[in-house]
Amino acid sequence: MNNKMISTVLFLFGFIETYLIMSFYIPSLKILLIAPPLEYFLKSISSSWLFKIIISSLIGLSLNGIYILIKKRKVKIYPKTLLLVIVICLLLIVIGAIYSSLRAKYF
Repeated sequence: MNNKMISTVLFLFGFIETYLIMSFYIPSLKILLIAPPLEYFLKSISSSWLFKIIISSLIGLSLNGIYILIKKRKVKIYPKTLLLVIVICLLLIVIGAIYSSLRAKYF
């Protein structure tokens, strides 16, 4: 894998993970809505979207910066292991978001 692809994947996964964490794990950004799970999930993602996009972009860019700094210091990085850890974290966050949506109260 080349550096551009790893950098792009780091940004995308960092962005998605941060966005989902802000939508479902930070109490002040959670929504209080009595609705079916799918509607709760969609409303959670779409509330405060501009703020979440800005913060998620900054964190994704900082992940790229950290990766570039580590690469410049010529530290041995195992890209497949790094991507595996990121994918596992993303899966855990997505499972938590789905669980949170299913636990939403509805009529």
